[in-house]
Amino acid sequence: MEQWFNKRNHTLNKKEIEEAIMICWEIWNYRNGVIWNQRTSTVDRILDKAISFINEWPNYAHGQDNEENQKWKPPDGLALKCNIDASFNLATGEARAGMVVRDRHSEFLRGRSTYIGATFSSMMAEALAVKEALSWLKLHYDDTKIELEMDSLFVKLHWIRSANQVAQALARVADSMSGSMEWNASPPSFIVDALYFDLKN
Repeated sequence: MEQWFNKRNHTLNKKEIEEAIMICWEIWNYRNGVIWNQRTSTVDRILDKAISFINEWPNYAHGQDNEENQKWKPPDGLALKCNIDASFNLATGEARAGMVVRDRHSEFLRGRSTYIGATFSSMMAEALAVKEALSWLKLHYDDTKIELEMDSLFVKLHWIRSANQVAQALARVADSMSGSMEWNASPPSFIVDALYFDLKN
């Protein structure tokens, strides 16, 4: 492998080298998935995941440089606000979502962490998280005006992570679950500090 790579290193441009490295990485992940989790895949899926990661990497690599220090803002008038976030595990292709609903007084009303399933990119994970949130909101707030807020690059031009810390925490906790967990009126302890921060700032 080393000999093959060294030979190609002199004939490939930078982009082709990055693609070769990511394809090797995905083959390694596939091998581990087969050995440890009996998970199979296809050549097309392995290539799609590698190319998807290459295309998304600049967003992650430079995301912190563009981060805006925005604080959470309450919804307008009598509306509620739902913050949504997704977590995407590149190695497994699995996605999870976190969502939280608050009112204009910054009061926690309802939160949810859930496993979304397998997908091929973080952008798709964000889109599936929105779909999941809309279905969930329809069950509980069918006749209520609700503002949605998330920190995805395909929704906004800059990373706005600091305004979405509560939903991020809910998405992260879903990593350790196989199903869904929901909280009504009383928030789980692991988001209390973030809720308090939003209330005071």
